[in-house]
Amino acid sequence: MVLKLRSLELQSGEEVEIADGLTVIVGPNNVGKSLLLRELGTQLALQAGQQAHPPNRILRQVAIDSPMEYEGFLAWIRRTHPVREPESTGDEAQIRTNSGTVLTFSQIANAWEHLGRYPGRLGVLCPLLVLQLSAHSSLSLPLDGQAFNPYTQRPTGMAQLLYQDREFERAMSDLLRRAFGEPLTVNRYATPEITLHVGEVTEPESAPPVSREYLRQLNELPRLAEQGDGFRAFASILFALKTSHYPIVLIDEPEAFLHPPQAYLLGRFLAEEHAAGSQVIVATHSADIIKGITSVRADVAITRLTRTGATNHVASIAPAKVRTLYDDPLVKYYPIVDGLFSRGVIVCEAESDCTYYRSVLEAGTSAPGIHFTHCNGKARVGRAVDALRSARVPVVAVLDIDFLRDDKDFAEVVVAQGGDPEAFAKARAVIENSVQSWGRKVDRTAAKALVEAQFARSKAPSLSSGEIAKIKEAVSPVSGWRQFKKYGVHHLSGDAVTAFEDLDRGLRELGIFVVPCGELERFHPDISGENKAEWLRTVLETGRNSAAARDFVLAAAEFISRHQ
Repeated sequence: MVLKLRSLELQSGEEVEIADGLTVIVGPNNVGKSLLLRELGTQLALQAGQQAHPPNRILRQVAIDSPMEYEGFLAWIRRTHPVREPESTGDEAQIRTNSGTVLTFSQIANAWEHLGRYPGRLGVLCPLLVLQLSAHSSLSLPLDGQAFNPYTQRPTGMAQLLYQDREFERAMSDLLRRAFGEPLTVNRYATPEITLHVGEVTEPESAPPVSREYLRQLNELPRLAEQGDGFRAFASILFALKTSHYPIVLIDEPEAFLHPPQAYLLGRFLAEEHAAGSQVIVATHSADIIKGITSVRADVAITRLTRTGATNHVASIAPAKVRTLYDDPLVKYYPIVDGLFSRGVIVCEAESDCTYYRSVLEAGTSAPGIHFTHCNGKARVGRAVDALRSARVPVVAVLDIDFLRDDKDFAEVVVAQGGDPEAFAKARAVIENSVQSWGRKVDRTAAKALVEAQFARSKAPSLSSGEIAKIKEAVSPVSGWRQFKKYGVHHLSGDAVTAFEDLDRGLRELGIFVVPCGELERFHPDISGENKAEWLRTVLETGRNSAAARDFVLAAAEFISRHQ
């Protein structure tokens, strides 16, 4: 590796660790994600003794490792850049960077020497070592190119590289087909130009001279340069990632101009296709980019930037924790990572819970920036909370009252929210004893009488659904926890009431909100909750209001506001 970014220090003194592979900067709107990336590019380009103008608002300094000796660096330059050797005495070798800057080898040697004395400043070496891209800037990159002599000239630019390497052409074509349903075709017969086209030719490409039918079909294909902004930006960024010799690549808002499916695929490509040995740093506002990135097992770190007043803060999800999210399919395929772009997240047990609580919150307040997500049950709530908290996202877990029953689920969520499960052990034990006392075994004589009564009610040849339900109820034991979930805290009495109040107060201080009426359906007990989907539809369509639900959800939102 020629050069490696180790970390960025913010003006607040906090540090951003840079992954060896891909580092993604996310966060709510208007916190400075794009500005941080621009300041990094400016800082790296500074000469010795120079100061950024205007002064950096977010970035203080950059830590860089230079593991390569100067001789190795020169060899790397000669491999990756065309060199104009001296033509006369007193002349010296020169290179031309992709940006058009001409550098002599004495300038390169002087700048390399300054790396050790002025950390984080590359000076004239910056165009050699750092590529800065955005969806907007990528639109200005040339797509077509001039014909060249592959024997005597080094290919530069997309068209010449694709012209020279048919395997590379096939790889790029396959990627564009995946994203847009259209392949890429290189026109090698448009001298003095090499032009790139969208689509494919059905006529076989024979050895030169190719057939007129092949040329006719080729020339009728639309040009890549004439496609929409999204197609061109996608192709340019993808090409830069796959061919980059730059040790450091900075990409701002790669999702611009893209629809969600293409943004998702670009996220996958960012994780899969960045050139080996390059560090890629991406600032994005797109949850689809993040979903694509986290769908791939790769060396990826996610850094969340926030701001309080004029001060920026940062927290990171390390590559190991990103891989944990990837490895759990029931977390991977739910919209948990969307919370990285929000001011806070409310994690529920099910999608219908999210829908109901979101409707309650939006009816009571605008609640900007709160994201609702779920994990398909209680078992993964702790994992989701832990991942979001590691990125310093304020999180509330909203759970039905039977969450208090299972030791494992309870401990995982409490620990994820920074609490100690043992602090709640005494109160849980008091509640457990009370709830268990409500249970009832099936009395044989009573059950027999109830069942016989149902058969005696009718002479019909088949049992009705109501009769079947009554018979099931007669022969089923009564669970105390089922009763607790049905009737909530109002079913408690004596010491159990005080125990629940103490426990509930402590859990809410951690950001764990237990539904006091047992489960969300009990916020509207007048509507049958046997079919949850039908219950939710009825509540939303009839505009039912519940003061208890409103107070409960507003308290959860207030927790998020206090923990910004």
